[in-house]
Amino acid sequence: MWTFDGTRIIVQEIGGQSSRITARLQPLTGETVQQFFGIETPIHSVSAIVVGNTDLEALIAMNKDGDTKYTLSGDSFSKDLYLVNLSWKRIRTAWQTLRQDLECTAPVYAVELEVHE
Repeated sequence: MWTFDGTRIIVQEIGGQSSRITARLQPLTGETVQQFFGIETPIHSVSAIVVGNTDLEALIAMNKDGDTKYTLSGDSFSKDLYLVNLSWKRIRTAWQTLRQDLECTAPVYAVELEVHE
């Protein structure tokens, strides 16, 4: 079971990217000079399913709080991360069977989380 700060999410896919900051300077005479300024913290992308309005609203509230790190954990993975971007769309379902603790008519959402370290 995966959770994001206690909010249950059903992770479908998780990935990430890492990059470094490089400036290409082009002096008036001579060739291009590259300046390296360090690395950016990794960016993780999480595609997940969320069942119920309460859990979706909890994620939306976390997205509004930019100063707090939240713990993403599940399947031998646990990191404290900032929720930078959140997008969601409701999946059309007749009934849900993913969360037995919720009504079978609870709404189901596909969410995309972009989290930074």
